[in-house]
Amino acid sequence: MLSLPLEKRLKELEFNGGGSALGYPLRKALSDELCKNNTLISLSIFNLRLEARGEKALAKALIQNTTLTSLYLSNNHLCALGGKTFAEVIRKNKTLISLSLSNNRLKIEGIQSISNELKNNKTLISLNLSNTHIDYEGVKLLAEALRMNTTLKSLNFAKVLRVNTTLISLNILSCKLFHDANEILLEAICVNSALILLDISNNKLKPRNEQMLAKLLRMNYTLTILDLSCNEIGVKGGRELANALCENNMLTCLNFSNNSLGSKHQKIFAEVLRNNNTLTYLDLSYNSLSTRVKNTLAIASSTKTTFTLLT
Repeated sequence: MLSLPLEKRLKELEFNGGGSALGYPLRKALSDELCKNNTLISLSIFNLRLEARGEKALAKALIQNTTLTSLYLSNNHLCALGGKTFAEVIRKNKTLISLSLSNNRLKIEGIQSISNELKNNKTLISLNLSNTHIDYEGVKLLAEALRMNTTLKSLNFAKVLRVNTTLISLNILSCKLFHDANEILLEAICVNSALILLDISNNKLKPRNEQMLAKLLRMNYTLTILDLSCNEIGVKGGRELANALCENNMLTCLNFSNNSLGSKHQKIFAEVLRNNNTLTYLDLSYNSLSTRVKNTLAIASSTKTTFTLLT
């Protein structure tokens, strides 16, 4: 039987299941510990096949727990049932402020359950749903939830940024959004007045999404950190975004690595470095830039006192 160490003083626990299933002994030990432990504030469980019984047992214990503030359940084979189960945790647990369900296939039923609970939840401030294969309908459900939620400050997937005034960090890395969902998301960000960090990496953006991003850089006056890495942004998209950067005076950090840029971007990004006065970090690595282009960019950035350029 598993017994968690330092029961009375343990504050953080991380468990890697190594892809194994959550059997009865471990399930009971973990549930019992959560019910009686009065110091644990952070629990991370990943690479573990929770399955239906495990999800229900863990959720039941979490509802009774009165100290846990952070719960990370990444890559645990959660599905629609898991989304519904942990939606109940969101509703009934009064101490949890950070919840990660990333790398799980929640599907539309799970997202709907979570969205319903977010409408009235007053304690959760951070929710990570990255890489959960949320489709267009899921985007709309979360949009409606954010219209009503007034406490969530970090949602690692969202859409309704037009009316939300508390969200400051948005991470939709590897969400595999449909292109219509990408467009809706970017349109909302253009007029959002609170967001300062946006990670939209690894989403295979299409040309019209790249145009929206350029519009975003011209219209949004709060965004300071932007990650566009691994999006297969080509010559045309890169040129549009670079032109927008010349006009932007808010962004300080841009990750543009691992796209499909080439030597044709030599002049345009050198122009960005000469004309943009706020950018302090630019990552263009893994873009097949020639040595000549790299040298040109290095010269263009050399006039800046505090600047990091990765090529």
